[in-house]
Amino acid sequence: KPYIEDGETIIVGPHKVYGPESNDLALQLRKRGINQIVLAGMSANLCVESHMRDLIEDGFEVVVVSDATAAAKLPGYDGFEAAFVNYRMIASDVWSTDEAVEKIAAARGELVNVSGASDIALAGFDPVSFFKGGAPKNGS
Repeated sequence: KPYIEDGETIIVGPHKVYGPESNDLALQLRKRGINQIVLAGMSANLCVESHMRDLIEDGFEVVVVSDATAAAKLPGYDGFEAAFVNYRMIASDVWSTDEAVEKIAAARGELVNVSGASDIALAGFDPVSFFKGGAPKNGS
């Protein structure tokens, strides 16, 4: 995938279920002057929430893309709903995929029609350029 080999994308490993303490993600982000993160992925109540908490604790601003995040649902328990409560209380903000596309495009000086854009939301996202353009804030 070209955006992975663009010289700007940060890849860390190995992947662990919980936070980024098992890799040098925070160091790599700081080296590049990045202090704001857009976070999405599987296991909303495990991986995503743990990374969100650790990154916030390390001083980063973290936005969670709610409809690009998922979790297991068991009888009497919904992992996503449980995590979403914490996202609203702890994350810097919570965006939909359409909001993420619009805000990222706006930060890059582009116009985007988000109708049906959810499937391609972050496919060429350049976090370095985006985050040099300004901080995501609640309600923006």
